[in-house]
Amino acid sequence: QKTAYEIKECDWSSDVCSSDLIMAKPNKDEIVEFSLMIDRIAYDGHMSRLEAILYHCEQTGLEIEIASELISATLKSKIQFESEQENLIRKTSKLPI
Repeated sequence: QKTAYEIKECDWSSDVCSSDLIMAKPNKDEIVEFSLMIDRIAYDGHMSRLEAILYHCEQTGLEIEIASELISATLKSKIQFESEQENLIRKTSKLPI
């Protein structure tokens, strides 16, 4: 059996039952690998990290719910910063110092 993250693009084209998946939390190495890959996709594709995640999910068939489990605190901060800069979300409060 494989975790959902371990199933590669070629596996999605075959008949994979949900019972074949173990919905385990991703390990630290998988989270780091995912973050680096998203940074690379964003840089190479001249897109935001949020767009890079969506692009990656679309290209590989990775479900967005699984991708959300792979977002590190650092990647989340980068997504938040970019989203604030693009006025997609409100900017966080800053100290008056």
